[in-house]
Amino acid sequence: DVEYNCVRADRVLGKMEDARSKINIVILDACRDNPFERSWTRTAKGRGLATMTAPVGSVIAFATSPGNTASDGTGENGLYTSGLLTYINEPGITAIQMFQKVTAYVLKRSNNQQLPWVSTSLTGDFFLVPGSGKVDNTIPNTYPDSQTSKNIDGNISSERSIVVLPFKNLTGKADQDYLVQGQNDILITELCKISLVKPLSVLSGQTASIFANTTRSIPEIAREVNVDYIVEGSVLSIGDSVILNLRMMQTYPEEKPIWAQTYSSDLSQVFKLFNNIAGQIARRIGLTLTPQNLEILPTPRQINPETYRYYLRGMYNISQDNPEAKKKGIEYLNEAVKLDPADPFAYTALAIGYFEIAHGPQDTGDALMKGEAAALQAFKLDTTIAETYLALAQTYAYSYWKFDEAEKYFKKALSLNPNMAWAHFHYAYALYLFGRVDEALAEYALAKKHDPFNPVLLAQYGYLYTWTGSPQKGMEEAMKSMEFFEDFDQGLSALGEAYFTMGKVDDAIDIHKKLAEKYPAWLWQLGVTYARAGKKEEAEKILEQLNKSNINSWIACGLSALNAALDKKDEAFKWLNYKPNHEWTAWAPVIPWFNNLHGDPRLDEFVKKLNLPKK
Repeated sequence: DVEYNCVRADRVLGKMEDARSKINIVILDACRDNPFERSWTRTAKGRGLATMTAPVGSVIAFATSPGNTASDGTGENGLYTSGLLTYINEPGITAIQMFQKVTAYVLKRSNNQQLPWVSTSLTGDFFLVPGSGKVDNTIPNTYPDSQTSKNIDGNISSERSIVVLPFKNLTGKADQDYLVQGQNDILITELCKISLVKPLSVLSGQTASIFANTTRSIPEIAREVNVDYIVEGSVLSIGDSVILNLRMMQTYPEEKPIWAQTYSSDLSQVFKLFNNIAGQIARRIGLTLTPQNLEILPTPRQINPETYRYYLRGMYNISQDNPEAKKKGIEYLNEAVKLDPADPFAYTALAIGYFEIAHGPQDTGDALMKGEAAALQAFKLDTTIAETYLALAQTYAYSYWKFDEAEKYFKKALSLNPNMAWAHFHYAYALYLFGRVDEALAEYALAKKHDPFNPVLLAQYGYLYTWTGSPQKGMEEAMKSMEFFEDFDQGLSALGEAYFTMGKVDDAIDIHKKLAEKYPAWLWQLGVTYARAGKKEEAEKILEQLNKSNINSWIACGLSALNAALDKKDEAFKWLNYKPNHEWTAWAPVIPWFNNLHGDPRLDEFVKKLNLPKK
């Protein structure tokens, strides 16, 4: 009797088509072998459902491919139904994107044994969740297909490049800036994930801020850094839920809007929301994600809204160029890990914050140790986060002095997120220490590619060029670091170093005088330049002043360099072995300030402590 009580699927489709509905969706779950192969149109083997063609405006979704059966699963629902329940209520994704996510879900959990199938003849985008907004269906014509595109120079390139500008806070509440920046950071993170499976370069950091605030035209500045697309966003409301507007523009050959949409989501679901948005952006620029791509990509993280707010406050303050703000950021992140000790992202952010402090003159001596502890805890909790591997690499490099292990973690971090400018930066300097200069310069070029206007990267690039025999280039990079950040401290330091190497000693002294006047913590740099210029009396005065100051790892690092430049080797090695060491200390064997120590057996012993990779 079962055969006569069933309803033919083609009759259902016919009724739907006759109703002239704009959208029809049919979901067929073929869990059982076909018991009616005598009279039904089926595959020869009698397994599963046959192929069916969707009428215009319809979607037919199958739990598995034609001629196969689907898994019942081990829980309350079958595998396919579980996937549908996971993704069907996500905001901001089209019906087709939802089914693609379900396909990836089922493939992954069935070990590629069950492949869901979709037959569709939709003529536009359809969103299952109400209020997800409308989209501009215009597809940009700057690429001929999904494999190649014309970049802004008109050359054929498989890689797209995109920059997400800082989101505007239109909530009317300045105290919500940290939440607004947090939404911006999530979108960048989700776009970076796509670069694991598609040729996408994501620019971020200081470069995005420059784009947002420059008086130059967008095409002009885009041409300078070779970026194809710009995403602008504004947050209209944020609290328990978030409402935002997004717009994407093509930069070449002229600035042209190609996509815009309004989104809303509960704050607890924002990672899912931005994961979906990133997929839509990828499709708009010709990098449509396949089910196989989706299977590889990490699942959007779940958040505790209260912990998340502390996390965002911490990240927002750490990003400020202000010692007090960085201190406040650390306090917020410590609160985040107290609220949720199982949150690896908070520990990772805490580690990166401490390491950032340890990289400059604000370190009170314990930043490296605290960063190390946070990084190790983050790794215990989650081994899939790129930033965690970066924090571990810095732990092994700057704290443990196990550079052979550090290199492994740098590589792992970059395999998880090749757009991470800071990972390229730190790895480049490690390579320079290893004596692999060409690799160091290549890695540094990648750091600059992903954040080309970052003043720290530009200044440090200036050092690297100068110390590897190209002081003219070093001077140019140092000057670039101060184009948007006048009298940037590391820029002044690197510029003086380039001048000195070029033989412009008086110019070098003048620059480092200015550095010491504006930033007293850099006084030792002026002393080193005096000593190398043969002005020992001036250098000795600075040495005396520093010896009377409160010593921390930054001052100890400066004292080791100044004593080395004055050829006071015993004192130089005394301060070189000061604990806790500053991040820069390990580079003494390759920085010219310490050249007088070369040939001394104590330097050879120092190098052994670094555990450099074997050549």
